Amino acid sequence: MSMTNWDNMVFTWQNAYLNPNDPPTASGITSLRRSESYSSSSLSLDSFALKVNGTLYDEWDGEAYLTSDGSFHHMLQAQSLNITRSYTFPPYCEFYIVTYTFTNDGLYPLEVDLLDFLFGTSTTSTTSWVPGEGEGYGAIVRADTGTATGTGTWGDITQQHQVGNQTGDASPIEQFIKTGTLSNVTAYKTSSPCVASLSRMIIPGDGRPTSMSFWRTLQPNMASLASVAEQITQHTSSYWMQQGASTYRTFLSKGVQYSNTNQTLVDFYQHSLIMMKNSLLPGQGTFVASFHPSYGFKVWARDGCFSAMIMDAAGYQEEAEQFLAWMATAELRPNNEGFHTCYDWFTGDDAGFVEPQYDNAGAFLMAVYHHFIISKNLDFLDQVAPRVREIEEFFLSQVGAYGLAPADYSIWEESSDPHTGQPLPTSYFTFTQSMAYAGLVSAATIEKILGNTTRANIIMARANEIRGGVQSHLWVPSSGSEGYYARGMWSDTLALDPRRDSSSLAAVWTGLSPNASWSQSHLSDIIANLTQQGHALGRYWGDIFFYESKFNPGGQEVGAPTPPWGVTTMFGAWAELALGTPYAGSSVLDRLHWMVDHGAYGGMAVGEAVDGVSGQFVMSGCPDLYEHAGVYIWTSLLADGLALPPNPALW
Repeated sequence: MSMTNWDNMVFTWQNAYLNPNDPPTASGITSLRRSESYSSSSLSLDSFALKVNGTLYDEWDGEAYLTSDGSFHHMLQAQSLNITRSYTFPPYCEFYIVTYTFTNDGLYPLEVDLLDFLFGTSTTSTTSWVPGEGEGYGAIVRADTGTATGTGTWGDITQQHQVGNQTGDASPIEQFIKTGTLSNVTAYKTSSPCVASLSRMIIPGDGRPTSMSFWRTLQPNMASLASVAEQITQHTSSYWMQQGASTYRTFLSKGVQYSNTNQTLVDFYQHSLIMMKNSLLPGQGTFVASFHPSYGFKVWARDGCFSAMIMDAAGYQEEAEQFLAWMATAELRPNNEGFHTCYDWFTGDDAGFVEPQYDNAGAFLMAVYHHFIISKNLDFLDQVAPRVREIEEFFLSQVGAYGLAPADYSIWEESSDPHTGQPLPTSYFTFTQSMAYAGLVSAATIEKILGNTTRANIIMARANEIRGGVQSHLWVPSSGSEGYYARGMWSDTLALDPRRDSSSLAAVWTGLSPNASWSQSHLSDIIANLTQQGHALGRYWGDIFFYESKFNPGGQEVGAPTPPWGVTTMFGAWAELALGTPYAGSSVLDRLHWMVDHGAYGGMAVGEAVDGVSGQFVMSGCPDLYEHAGVYIWTSLLADGLALPPNPALW
């Protein structure tokens, strides 16, 4: 999980288990960054340890969930003690709040010693506990940058403080484990900084909650830290949390108001919107693809373009425009051959992943046109026009076999065989061709808006050339039906890859397929061959990712090949909505219910896939923003007629 203050700060958080096959890791906030230097984190861990009646607890794994007030909660347990560690990042405030809430389900009171601590990053730093009003505050000041990370309370009772190392004799953690106390060291210079506070309390056995809160901040220097600490403590923690909740309520109220008699669907929609909002790095404009640490906090250019369209559809034009403006300046591949596959969320630099992938080029053109249709912002169109023309030129100049858009590795990024690891050739994937077609249809209209009719006609002719190539060379006749669109055509042999692939449904929902009968046949074929768990769709038949692939990010996490994915399930819903009866309506609602039913605790979007055998979501990649939260938002709106479909010819 990650949260921002919507202005200039972001933190990342992780649970103890990143996937079911790896040992546990430290749980808590794992980085804190400011916009002046997003590339550098001031924290490596914000966590805690407990002693309950003298027994140590320092490994934490439990359910985590969002609430519509923008708070994030982690539920834990030690003996009969229920613990909730909550995080609130009030928008436009330069601090976040950590709140502990304890309840005791037992008959007798529990003596609880709470050690709240921060680890700075591994660089030479001066740690100190600064006297001040109430408890004062702890600080970690980096020697190389002078930045100051601070922590304090609102007068909650903390008996002891200690600064020092993260490990060894000078460690507050080690001191607490050995003696149950801290030594009140108030200044220490180290390259593994730690600041800790110890609080002792008795939790009654009557179920009444006991709470205490800490604040954290990252400032450019100690003077700024002192000023912010004074500002924070002028009001109570409850006041700041109420301010944050109010801002989140305003955010949710300004978007398109999705409603449903099933409140679970509405909650999932709102939580997904909050996750999407926090996937946008403020000031940078980048949309991260996943909050899971194993995915490296990357911006998949394709996913980001869809995220922009989804936020536009949901009524959040400012967020969409920030990303598209960033894409207009992002580094292109050599010779301007489209976008890189991935960029670093924090720096915007090329993040080095499987290339080439050209679906993002078509998606960018779509997203620009979609944003203009909704916002009517001509100044924006003028701003991004140079990048639009660079992408147009790429598609105009790079013509593949049979007039198709260039071959690549989109959408599933399989540049190597998942069984053997041997290199695979690029392919003319139906998905990439569909995105190129929709992107060029969008670009042709953009050029008309900008007064360039001749260029618009040239671009539209290129779009139709791609459409013709797909119709002539990627269609597979099939016994018992008219046929279906192949997954792709290998670039080295020009032989068809005849596997059914649900991403090829893009030919239907982008409008590339001009033949309604073929579109219906293709959708029916995909549903017949790739349906999992009644209402979900796998990627392609025999897909071993998350099962037996050499490239599984977390080992085997599903019980059989072809696990259903959220994004492909929603691709199916988009195609059903595009074609109308007999597929629109109840089956789309069933697909939306499947997304919610296979989400995480508390109505949270999950990762890319779900185990088709057990129904458990795959932890690696969880939560995925566009591929679960985002597509759920757009499909909910599409099903209720509240959004434009992903077909630019209908805008």
